[in-house]
Amino acid sequence: MQTHLLPAYGVGIQIHLEHLADYISGAQLRNVESRWNEHFRATKHWASARRAARAIADLGNGPAGISHLVKINRSDLHRPETYPRRGGDVNVEFLSTVAVIAPDPAASRELYVSALGLPLEGQGNGYHHSEQISGCKSFGIWPLSQAAEACFGTPRWPAERPVPQVSIEFDVGEAAAVGSAAEELKQAGYELLHPPRLEPWGQTVARLQSPEGAIVGISYIPVFHDEN
Repeated sequence: MQTHLLPAYGVGIQIHLEHLADYISGAQLRNVESRWNEHFRATKHWASARRAARAIADLGNGPAGISHLVKINRSDLHRPETYPRRGGDVNVEFLSTVAVIAPDPAASRELYVSALGLPLEGQGNGYHHSEQISGCKSFGIWPLSQAAEACFGTPRWPAERPVPQVSIEFDVGEAAAVGSAAEELKQAGYELLHPPRLEPWGQTVARLQSPEGAIVGISYIPVFHDEN
């Protein structure tokens, strides 16, 4: 069985057992369709649930009422998942920087500069970047050793941490907002790789490592805001 169908199969089996118990005990049979909709609203897998319901109905072993499971409002199948907006101090204004993190910077430049023709500028095996690529404030190739230096003060990435493949930075409205955003993230249980600090090039930034292993920066880069 495909694991993403398990919630829907569980709902169908539960309803089937409820219906069977009512039938055996002589109790009034509950409306299968209303029970399905009640459980179904609690799941977020609308399309998968519909496929699973059809599969259950096709088994043909349950009460006839199980066939009602396939009667689902079509609009529910296309309803997007929404998440309540969390309040607080993190007010991201835009995605500012995306950088691939390169264990082998030369090999990365072969792809992004030589093959793709991106206008990245830099020196040697250092950070190469461009602010001229449409759709991204800044795109770069960040050597892994430099990322480790920025986050931990050492050129070697800690062995106990997943090696990141990308760095993403989100800009907030002002430099002071980086500190309040970092504090909120800490209160939410996220460990900062380093506290907010002012970089020599004028950026204020705090960084953490995401559940996927990416380096995520909460940032304020004045020149990007001057553009707006």
